[in-house]
Amino acid sequence: MGDIGARMTVWLGPVSNGLSKVLFYDIGGFPFIVLWLVVAALFFTLYLRFVNVRLLPHAFGLAMGKRREPGEKGEVSQIQALLSAIAATVGLGSIAGVSVAVAIGGPGAVFWIVVMGLFGMATKFAEVTLSVKYRKTDAAGRSSAARSSTCRTGSPKKVSRAPARRSPCCSRCSAWAARWAAATCSSRTRR
Repeated sequence: MGDIGARMTVWLGPVSNGLSKVLFYDIGGFPFIVLWLVVAALFFTLYLRFVNVRLLPHAFGLAMGKRREPGEKGEVSQIQALLSAIAATVGLGSIAGVSVAVAIGGPGAVFWIVVMGLFGMATKFAEVTLSVKYRKTDAAGRSSAARSSTCRTGSPKKVSRAPARRSPCCSRCSAWAARWAAATCSSRTRR
């Protein structure tokens, strides 16, 4: 039967190499994926008029529960929503990524992580705003604002929704692949 890890490497190796060639294509000394994220973060920061700085005091007030209106609708408090959003964003990849960046890049990597984190807040703001705008409420009154449903309901009717229909499958497959990669990496480091 053979080792499943070896078979998966043979099967996924060409896919991984192809994606690596595209995502890490060198453009002016920077990988394409880094430039893509920087451009997106800068675009949302400028387009939303520095929302990551302008609304920071308001965000802290909401997180501390100081601005909650009596009788507001909602299943969770603002602090619960904040903590669940942070838990969904910060995971094994972020923790491992920071430690690897510091180990390879030294203390200067921490500066760039903080700078990109500040600009990345605008990207996260845009993502969460779309999720809230296109969330669905079921018969029991529970809200659902998954990325896949946001893509499905938020795409214009003139635009083909075929990618949005495939998005739940892609989300599940990418989550499975990330879990598999994390488990594989952590099991190899324990040997």
